[in-house]
Amino acid sequence: MSDFELMKINSRDIFNNLTIESLKYREGKDGRHTKTSKRLSIKLLKKLFGNEGIQVGDRIEKCSEGKYCSSIYCISCSKRISHGMYKRWLKEHSKGFKLYATTVLSGMCLRNKDSIQDWLKQFRSKIELCRKYNSDFYIDGWIEIEVIDTWKLGGIVTNDVLVERKIKYLHNCLKEMDVVGDRYYLLPHFHGIIRGLTMKTYRELFKRYFTRSREVEIKEVGFKNQSVEVGLKTWGNYIMKISTPDKSYRKDLYTFKTTFKSENNYIDDYFNEDNSYRIPEVVISEMMLLHDIVKGRNNKGFLIRSGK
Repeated sequence: MSDFELMKINSRDIFNNLTIESLKYREGKDGRHTKTSKRLSIKLLKKLFGNEGIQVGDRIEKCSEGKYCSSIYCISCSKRISHGMYKRWLKEHSKGFKLYATTVLSGMCLRNKDSIQDWLKQFRSKIELCRKYNSDFYIDGWIEIEVIDTWKLGGIVTNDVLVERKIKYLHNCLKEMDVVGDRYYLLPHFHGIIRGLTMKTYRELFKRYFTRSREVEIKEVGFKNQSVEVGLKTWGNYIMKISTPDKSYRKDLYTFKTTFKSENNYIDDYFNEDNSYRIPEVVISEMMLLHDIVKGRNNKGFLIRSGK
């Protein structure tokens, strides 16, 4: 039996016990200190998940040219992947296509490899149905796997109608899953670009296969009077969680975001002023391992590309 198979058998008990201890001193209003989160998470990764965890942790720590780890928790690889997307998108722009930034949700999944891979299979199937329905369909981007803490989700109070609808989306997805007893679930979702059709046509096309309310967001590139080139760079940075001088995207890997932020949110005492709190390192360490397994040896497990 492999180390990962043993991890799957024992991870729930290990995770629950360690999370209780971790929350005693790691949960709090210090979610900004992402470098500390990364270091401690890798330490737990190596400690908890046998040889597999040691190998993944070493790859992230020792990542270098020719031995890329391709982990989103590695800033160098995140920049490399983001730049690759940017070059592809810029090429589409140079062909004269109008580009749209899009986010696509499609429900939630459990915090394990099989559940994530099942979600990805269903998502890719829906994307291929879009392409088959309209041959001009084109999409290129990345799947983000976001941790949802149901305890904190229940503590959110908002006077923003849009945020309220989005929080309701998460609650409805949890009901659809018909599972109880866990605290942390995953919200996989797509960020990327589409082109070749009008925004209206894309909305109608997506709606055929992504049928829940508020599952698709589409907006023009660039943003807030930016050039298309700057907009594409900004979008790639956001997708791969690369912080900029005015945006701290990187900390989103280590904090519970409620998925959709708003200046009008009013949050209970568990949260920071920026509507976040640190995810326990034991959770992050598990996510590091799951990311590595799901992305696969060809590093394309989270890449979504379809159309010509």
